[in-house]
Amino acid sequence: MFIGVFSELQTGTMESTYDEDLSENIFFKALKTEHGELFEKATQDGWIICIPRVCSLPKYALTYEDFFNHILIPSEELPETHFRTLNDQEIRICNRIISIEADGGSTFSTQILFEETYYTDEMLKYKVLCIDNPLDINLENTNDASISNIQTLRDCIDLLWTESKGKEIFEKMDEAIKMFLLTNDQFEYNPFDKQKYLVEKLYQNCLNICLKDNKLRQSISINKYLIDSIKLAVETYMHHGIYKTLIKGITACTALEDAQFNKMIRNLSDIQLKDLDIREDLYDTVPRARSEISHIDCYSTILGKIGCVRRCISAISKEDTRDKLQGNIITVDDLLPMIVFLVVKCALPNWIAHLTYMKQFHFSQSSNVCIDQDSFLITSLEASIEHIKSGLLIGPSEPEALMSYDDQEELANAKFKPTVEMSDLTTQLKVYNKYNNYKKISSLTKLFEFARLGDGDKVRAILQEENKKEDSESLPLCHPLCSCDDCEEAINLKHSQSKPTTQSMDDRGFTVLHVAALYGRIKVVDLVLELGADTNSQDLCGCSPLHYAATRGHQNVLLLLLHSGASINLTDNEGNTALHLATNNGHETCVKALIYFNEQEVLNLNINAVNNQGDSPLHAAARWGYTSIIQLLLDHGANPTLENKRKVTPLQNANNLHVAKLLNAYVHKPKPLYNYLVPKEKVSRPPSPPPTQDKYLDYSDVNEANISNVNVREGVRPRNITEIKKVEQLFALIENNEIKLIKSYFGLSNEEKVPDNACHPLCQCAKCKEDVVESESRPVTDECLNINICNSDGYTALHIATSLGHYDLVRLLINYRADINIVTRVKQLTPLHIACQNNNLSIVRLLLAAKQCNVNAQDYRGNTALHYAAINNHTNLATLLLKSGARPQIKNHYGQTCLHMAQQMTSLSLVRVLTHEAPFVLK
Repeated sequence: MFIGVFSELQTGTMESTYDEDLSENIFFKALKTEHGELFEKATQDGWIICIPRVCSLPKYALTYEDFFNHILIPSEELPETHFRTLNDQEIRICNRIISIEADGGSTFSTQILFEETYYTDEMLKYKVLCIDNPLDINLENTNDASISNIQTLRDCIDLLWTESKGKEIFEKMDEAIKMFLLTNDQFEYNPFDKQKYLVEKLYQNCLNICLKDNKLRQSISINKYLIDSIKLAVETYMHHGIYKTLIKGITACTALEDAQFNKMIRNLSDIQLKDLDIREDLYDTVPRARSEISHIDCYSTILGKIGCVRRCISAISKEDTRDKLQGNIITVDDLLPMIVFLVVKCALPNWIAHLTYMKQFHFSQSSNVCIDQDSFLITSLEASIEHIKSGLLIGPSEPEALMSYDDQEELANAKFKPTVEMSDLTTQLKVYNKYNNYKKISSLTKLFEFARLGDGDKVRAILQEENKKEDSESLPLCHPLCSCDDCEEAINLKHSQSKPTTQSMDDRGFTVLHVAALYGRIKVVDLVLELGADTNSQDLCGCSPLHYAATRGHQNVLLLLLHSGASINLTDNEGNTALHLATNNGHETCVKALIYFNEQEVLNLNINAVNNQGDSPLHAAARWGYTSIIQLLLDHGANPTLENKRKVTPLQNANNLHVAKLLNAYVHKPKPLYNYLVPKEKVSRPPSPPPTQDKYLDYSDVNEANISNVNVREGVRPRNITEIKKVEQLFALIENNEIKLIKSYFGLSNEEKVPDNACHPLCQCAKCKEDVVESESRPVTDECLNINICNSDGYTALHIATSLGHYDLVRLLINYRADINIVTRVKQLTPLHIACQNNNLSIVRLLLAAKQCNVNAQDYRGNTALHYAAINNHTNLATLLLKSGARPQIKNHYGQTCLHMAQQMTSLSLVRVLTHEAPFVLK
């Protein structure tokens, strides 16, 4: 029974990527089973056991001499470098090379592949070295059988160059890679499984190119292990050639997972080492380890990315130190929390993509090895990421930086660490008393603790408590002006017991409103606002309660603060607004709340505000891949071409292909035409004759000039850019049939109110309109849109709702007196025209129910609604229009009546209806 310890992870110490399970090694098994006494003696005396790698063992039966040659006894004078075997052979170890000096002066050497430390059942420790070749100078050995050292892309190129004919195979692989990129120019748009299949097919093609080389095949026949090195070298070279295309495809496939993971790590950005129970002796290793692992996205090969993780772990264990006694002994339980912390603190936006690349595209990994060093490193990184994804760190855990409100220095010196279990004040008081020499806890600390727990009653009791009047003479001072330590302590103690207010601050500038907003205690926030708390109070970091609510994603608290007058554009010391922080942490609900509240209250939210680094909220959303937030920001005027101080735009900062495509669409989107704000010159029409000169004696002569253009009306034009944007948002809501939100844009009440004395619910006569104005309970403010407002093409909300067939919305708009005779600017279409074009009989009935509906209005071609009913061969619709006063004898600009069109459509039933309603037309 033994316990293995994984060691030697640093690149400089590990001389090859070779790994094997020594417990399955024939030499090691024979030593433990057939020569148990020798093995026991070696473990008891602390001797070093050398085990030749499995492919280098001699073919003959192993003897005692073979085992004696591989057990090393340290020298008393130089136990680290000088040894002797049980056969009295002198051995030297230098730079992981074992050297044996023969009698004839010749030297035999072999390298140490790796070392492992084992423990027996009696917990006796012994060291095992896996070596390249047996320690026997009489055995025939060639350099060709040695293991190649592959750690970098350069090592891979050197191996392929030296073991093959050189330039020829590189030219062929380059041609294969070039053809792959040309053939798969849309590679990143493929599903993940197809991407993996195509890359694996390219790998097999490149490997076949190498294996066709005669020199390389000969080398492989001599050294069986060389084939694994060749596979790794080919894979690494291929990955380097296609990396830019490949990583784009992978990030496109993992975009959703990356965005979700990014939101988790952004909300854990305040986590500290103590929160993860990391050993204090590992704290000083964090800067270098973080530097190493943060370069993982700089490498184009799996080999390079694994090297980053290896160097990171080596930095944690301090394996590169010259004094081995100063190194850190770490277990897996120590290692994983450190990697979790480093992953959170490294600002990489696509961890899932990098992990997927390392796991799924490592084709050269031998399938007959359960786990090797590379697998251990990848698995460790994966375990850390999965632990973060599980959400265990976000739920009940609270960063230590936000837990303590008392003197931080005293708590740090006392090794006090708040825990989640301390949910009641009694426990808090006991702990504080224990570590603060049983001093009385300050009233401000009590207030903050009750605010954190959401106990509104106790918060109110403390804030409304009458301040105790104490005479300064009661203080035990040496003299009134004394400032010695004892007197200062007495004064501070008195001040700590004074009554706190809503404006009282701790040493970080926190007020009770900051604490309540930070923890999302909506009732406490409402209470302290009622008691006069300053909504724009800033702490030492420049953060207001609104900043903390946005950072933590507390939408209700955020809205309450905004309603109470919190400044929406207030910045912290780093220049971040609440929108920056909500976007950076992926809180879409808070982003929506800020934007929509600004639209309703017109707070002049600067959606393109930049912080001290020149980053706008869109920069952060693009970096972390929050697609829905990006769409929201773009829809409300965010600039995708805005450069930060590093001259980087949100488009260049895009996390993945989907984000880049979304931003690129807005970059190349045609600029909005604002010139329609200036009234255009209307098309000249013949003036209508005065009533005394009315010659409408023969209805067959009625045309566009004397019928349809009487009282033609157009929609209300937006007055400014803000209204233009609101119209665009309104029409988007109409498309989704969001009736409640549409009402808010028009300033309408949630209940439809119709005057009791109205002719009928949809009447639009002058009397009913006047009554509606008087009975409307909620007047339209300057921020609300006119119900007849239109876009650049002249389409009103009623036009859009009619075209989409939203019956309830059309009814609502008509009920609130939307003008049903407004025409569009170019095609001169009324809502009735659109309804007839779409054969929507129910909406036509709604429109006709209003007495003011002009059933004979003509569009730019002269067609009436009845013309469209004839074109669509809709008999019921034509019958309804005729009963409502439609005139079948009206001609369009081509001289055609609706009857002509019905005859052209060979619609006998429609012809019968038209001739029955207007027989005089046949004359």
